[in-house]
Amino acid sequence: MDWFQILIALALVMAGRRLYWVFLACVGFAAGFTLATEVFANATDMEIIIVGLVLGLMGLFVALFLQKAAIGVGGFLGGSYITLAMMDLVGVPTAGLNLLIPLLGGLVGIILLVMLFDAALVLLSSIAGAALLVQVTTLNPPYDTLLFLVIAIFGMMFQFRLIGKSPRPVHT
Repeated sequence: MDWFQILIALALVMAGRRLYWVFLACVGFAAGFTLATEVFANATDMEIIIVGLVLGLMGLFVALFLQKAAIGVGGFLGGSYITLAMMDLVGVPTAGLNLLIPLLGGLVGIILLVMLFDAALVLLSSIAGAALLVQVTTLNPPYDTLLFLVIAIFGMMFQFRLIGKSPRPVHT
């Protein structure tokens, strides 16, 4: 299952902005994957992947057919997932009232994506991809945090460099 998570993380880090529909599908998968592992503690790996794929396909559908809504959905899913990953990285429990924190992260993600589409998409996709990659490792603090920062910064630099070489993604 790790190889699938690594593949999705690399797609986010390297091409999240260029192919924003890939970003939405990958973030949908990551959110579903994380949700399934948190909510369904006894679920099999296959069940977790299926939940992730269903939410990923929903993200892809929204991106392709409901483009304006896709921007909001992508911002919310990306912001929520990143917030959950950050909470996990610093050791904040994700149960009870602490679940409100990822909802606030989702709202921030929507605002960023709507107001600053290109830059926000680069930031959200790079950070989400870095979080997915770090989750696969068995590194302990502070090495996991250092790896996260290096991957996120690399993704941002890589994608911002591509912005000058390609047209903006189509969104209406």
